[in-house]
Amino acid sequence: MSELLGPQQVVLITTRALIEQFGKEIERDDIETVYWHMPVSKEEMLYAIAVHNNKNIVNMIKISGVFIVNFMSFDMDKKAHQCDLIHGEHIDKFEELGLIKDNTTSIECPRIKEACAYMECHVKQTLDFADHTVFIAKIINSRVVYGVKRLFHLKDNNYTTTKD
Repeated sequence: MSELLGPQQVVLITTRALIEQFGKEIERDDIETVYWHMPVSKEEMLYAIAVHNNKNIVNMIKISGVFIVNFMSFDMDKKAHQCDLIHGEHIDKFEELGLIKDNTTSIECPRIKEACAYMECHVKQTLDFADHTVFIAKIINSRVVYGVKRLFHLKDNNYTTTKD
């Protein structure tokens, strides 16, 4: 389907949730690469992300009700691709990928310090489908950290960016 839809901007979604692991409740952070995302309302500032159901972060977002959309620069292509390959259930992806957690102002969730822009989001609606879950969320806060060429996915392990 990538050829039909063309390049899609890559974002890394972050969340934090209290989960049960080995019989104990612990606080965990996770990151996931997402290619399907878009604004869905300008008046209420809603944004949608579609995440494959086999990803650990789906359940974490359902528990926490919050996530951050981290827009990544083109030079982050290898880390974004690697993030998509790692399952975050028992691995700290921040540590594994060498990414730095940064505080947010309006939700209890880490953002990626290396992101060139981000949106802090509170889930308003969840739509479950056979292979993906769509989260529609209200943008609580957003910021462009620095202007750079953003990362776009073509197909498989192929990425691009915009022209000058």
